[in-house]
Amino acid sequence: MYGNPTNDCYFLDTCVYVNYGVPQDIYHEEAKVFFSNNYAKHTSDSVIAEIGDFKSFMSKFGRDLNKALGSKDRKWVFKNPWLVFIDYNSNQRNFIEKFLKVVVGRPPLKISEEYRILQGLVLDRINEALSKTNLPFLPLSNNNELMKQIAYVQDIGDIQIIADAALWASQFSSRRFCTSDKEHIINNKNDLELDITKNYGHNCLVFIHLENA
Repeated sequence: MYGNPTNDCYFLDTCVYVNYGVPQDIYHEEAKVFFSNNYAKHTSDSVIAEIGDFKSFMSKFGRDLNKALGSKDRKWVFKNPWLVFIDYNSNQRNFIEKFLKVVVGRPPLKISEEYRILQGLVLDRINEALSKTNLPFLPLSNNNELMKQIAYVQDIGDIQIIADAALWASQFSSRRFCTSDKEHIINNKNDLELDITKNYGHNCLVFIHLENA
């Protein structure tokens, strides 16, 4: 049995750690309040892997930013950033856009310096949030039947993380899954809870948006 949760216990989605880490994030204040409380917080190896991907993204963008600011492409950094910042997904683009809005009009060296400061702050805060998360991190679920049932989530990473949380929560009467992902998770909340209940034989996981946690 992992976690031995109390009544005040949550499984955390990747986005909740990012919400806490990024000062400009729309749910940053809610995440600060959430991590300041005494709820038991749990997550899985799948989430840890995605956090690693987020850290890699921040490093990649830092390199791309410095390269663009030091080249003839500098003018496009603000006019049309996607000409110089290539192969970023929608969430990453959202992060980049928010950063560029903050530093628009500043000298290139100042922009690079501010990004280095931001990167360090974000990574420190994510690590702080992880330090408040119960160990051990939960193992990956291999419940392929459930993962096929919830394929409508349409995100492979989210499907695995939901399956991880369901496996953990199945040991208890009712556990809570905290996320700020409306598109893939909260909008499918009712169907997810029903499918997990059918799969495990009882209502074991409730999906809650970070705003309401």
